[in-house]
Amino acid sequence: MPPLTFLHPIALTGLSAAALPFLIHLLNRKKLARIPFSDLTFLKEFQKERMRRIRLRQILALMLRTLAVFFVMLALARPALKGALSDVVGARANTAMAVLVDVSYSMGFRTDQGKVLDRAKERILDMSELIGKGDEVFLIPFARFPKVPDASMRDPALWNEAVKELTTSWEGTDVRTAVEAGLDLLSRSEKSHKELFVVTDGAAHGWEGFRKARAEKASEGEEAEETPEQERVSCLVVSLGEWPRDNIGVEALELPEQLFGAGRPMTLGWRVRNYGDRALKDGAALLYAGGRRVHQDLFDVASGGTAALSAQISPEHEGPLSGYVAVEEDRLPADDRRYFSVRVPGALRALFVKHRDEDVFFLRRALNPFGKESDQKGAPKGQKAAAQSRQERKELLGQGNALRPMPPRGEGIGMTITEARAERFVSEDLKQQDLVILVNVPRFSSAMVRALGEYAAQGGGVWIVLGKDVDVRFYNHTLLPELIPLTLRSPVGNAVDRSAVRSFGEMDFEHPVFKDLVEKNRMTSPRFYVTYNVDAGPEVRPVVRYRDGG
Repeated sequence: MPPLTFLHPIALTGLSAAALPFLIHLLNRKKLARIPFSDLTFLKEFQKERMRRIRLRQILALMLRTLAVFFVMLALARPALKGALSDVVGARANTAMAVLVDVSYSMGFRTDQGKVLDRAKERILDMSELIGKGDEVFLIPFARFPKVPDASMRDPALWNEAVKELTTSWEGTDVRTAVEAGLDLLSRSEKSHKELFVVTDGAAHGWEGFRKARAEKASEGEEAEETPEQERVSCLVVSLGEWPRDNIGVEALELPEQLFGAGRPMTLGWRVRNYGDRALKDGAALLYAGGRRVHQDLFDVASGGTAALSAQISPEHEGPLSGYVAVEEDRLPADDRRYFSVRVPGALRALFVKHRDEDVFFLRRALNPFGKESDQKGAPKGQKAAAQSRQERKELLGQGNALRPMPPRGEGIGMTITEARAERFVSEDLKQQDLVILVNVPRFSSAMVRALGEYAAQGGGVWIVLGKDVDVRFYNHTLLPELIPLTLRSPVGNAVDRSAVRSFGEMDFEHPVFKDLVEKNRMTSPRFYVTYNVDAGPEVRPVVRYRDGG
């Protein structure tokens, strides 16, 4: 018997449908009652001869129906001859074949027969015996994006080697993008026969691209249409069988949106999703940081649902801190963990860029209240204050506005402050700084504006404190476009008569500037006698608004 294989063997289960014509025939048979009638005796011989011909026609019709169903299901299973015999049986058109192989992380699912990707490799290796002389064969691994080869493979040995080297990635699946790439590749082939095979585990999320495209077409009142080239391509999804798909994964891990440091708590949040068909009760979630387990929690999650969890940790030292969140290992280990890495700050490094010494006196005191008691550098004339004890300053910080005092340097987040005059400010000053504070600076050179823009784009913080000497036109046309989509309008109020007073209104207490520092709705506002209204772009997030809505 010639060696035979089937490209879609699951369709062979449909051969059982060949029994349907027999069943229908048996169910429709009726046993007729015998009623003797002497006058019709002479017709019996004639009836026997005629019924013999009718039964023969019925049997032939039944056999034809059965064979029709049998061969239809056999054709769906895509039979193919293997080996040299396929070249002897008859002529065959040259074929361009693109095999799309899903290598997303879900193909690493472990079944009782091994990984799903190993099953896929076996099916693809069977196809190598179908490659004939003159055929063009393309192997296209895909996950989120397909990896389209530059040229086809004509050597079965190279094909087998490429298949065996396939490994899973850490990406999700987008079947639609891969199919479009495969059809585009085949459209450039001159072969008369073209075939596209999709080898995938059939995970539902991989087909979202088709559903979204269909929904978009429907919303626009259009129908998806195939090009003439696409209509000439035979497409087949290769089945890899069925297996239990129970899987729990860590879907997301959120880093804290708050100021944290050594000895200060930080909150990590994560979300666990149940991708399986059964609910999970008392699942375990573990949090590791700095090489040791620091938290454990239990959770329940319904099929297809999520569970939100969080935990607080207190870094002991400044510097890099890494760790991960994990659930108990299951058949798909790839999504059982999510990793994080943060830099725990020590003392924040701030640079004051000033126009005059007295411009930064109060800001320096506010940002570093635990500095030296005798530090009165830059105090405005007539406002030299006697140094207060550290305890007195702590009490002042804790009164009235419910500010939670920040710890002194060496006890969490402190601040190391350096200063530079605006006229001597150079790009070298930006190195190793976490924050640059521009205080009443009239203007900069264009080179410094570009340096500040690059510094902010790389994650540096820039705080602009306006004053009476600022050049509003320079800020609006040169500096602010490099930093933030915002425009200054005319100043409001007068520092002399103090007739227009503004105070805080709506505040975003969830912003990292205020979170864990100010108690919600207990902030006593300072008074502002000279302010600027601004026109901000939609991507700007206001932290505080004035009471009048400005």
